Amino acid sequence: MENDIHAMVATPYGSKFVVHDRLETPTGREVDLVSVWIILHGEDRPRLVTAFPG
Repeated sequence: MENDIHAMVATPYGSKFVVHDRLETPTGREVDLVSVWIILHGEDRPRLVTAFPG
């Protein structure tokens, strides 16, 4: 799944990205989801920091 980055913030640990998405639940309902990811210095893969309803 690919989504647009809503915001990017440089931190002392690496770059944080905020992603807004729509998620379909098992019942077919769609909900907004915000997730925050970080790519630590010296790494090339993002790590999930947190996710919450948007």
